[in-house]
Amino acid sequence: MQIFENYVIDPPERKRANYKVVPFLEDDLFNNSTLNYTDSRVNNYFHERFPEYRIAYTSRGRSGISLALQALNLNKHDVVTILTTTGNFYISSCVTNTIETICRWSRDITPDTKVILVNHEFGYCYENLNALRQYNVPIIEDFAHSFSATNEEHSQGTVGDFLVFSFSKFFPIQIGGMLLHRNHYQIEEDIHSDMKYYIQNVVGHYIDNINLINQQRLHNYHYLKKLFLTLSCPVHFELKEGAIPAVFMFNFPPHIDIVRFKEFMNRQGVESSIFYGTHAYFIPSHQNFTDKDLYYFYVLVKFFLQHQEQKDFE
Repeated sequence: MQIFENYVIDPPERKRANYKVVPFLEDDLFNNSTLNYTDSRVNNYFHERFPEYRIAYTSRGRSGISLALQALNLNKHDVVTILTTTGNFYISSCVTNTIETICRWSRDITPDTKVILVNHEFGYCYENLNALRQYNVPIIEDFAHSFSATNEEHSQGTVGDFLVFSFSKFFPIQIGGMLLHRNHYQIEEDIHSDMKYYIQNVVGHYIDNINLINQQRLHNYHYLKKLFLTLSCPVHFELKEGAIPAVFMFNFPPHIDIVRFKEFMNRQGVESSIFYGTHAYFIPSHQNFTDKDLYYFYVLVKFFLQHQEQKDFE
């Protein structure tokens, strides 16, 4: 253990912090249990935002992907082509593992491509969605961490045959998602009525705060960008109009061992990861963090940059 700028570095395991990428905090266990919203504000929100789609609640985001693929009657030799906002090969194993239970996947359009899955990455929506219509195959838009983000052509949520949402990536809830689908698909929800009611209850409480959530996430981006520039760690995603960053992603100097840094951050209790295929790294940055939380992340990065050649903090 060490003390750096009055913070404990490498505390005992039982005394580590617990910072997650998702906005659910321990206090939300009680807060969510006391909510009693019986109106249909969640349904109304999605009907108004996506009037051409039908609604199906799911237990989580990946369940929506699974239900969509099942509705398309794919065989094991068919290919789901995954496209992402950046085109980088990073993709969550939750997505690929879900696809592999039904068929194959690729990062390229192939003769066997029967579906295109577009992953709107980390609060930055895929551009030129309309151009994908040329392939004449069903399209799944996975909003993942991009619940309220838009692209420049404002085509997000209009091109896909299916739209997948994961509530726990945007709201302080442990479960829940939604699959929106065109009218000609038959989808049965995969959750019981009590779980559906809980999801509607909790999301219904927070859904009126979307603009405030967006504002806080944008504030976090600008605050961290300013701090990290002092460390020669510029942002990896430059902010574009319509983007609502879900994490803060920055570029390390090329000599930094980012695998070792990930191990270091895990020891501090901060969920974070490498943006594989690049020399970029992302840390949590959701709406429930204060500037003091974000400054702590900055201190950890600063410490590592100053001490990375030393072995005594491992």
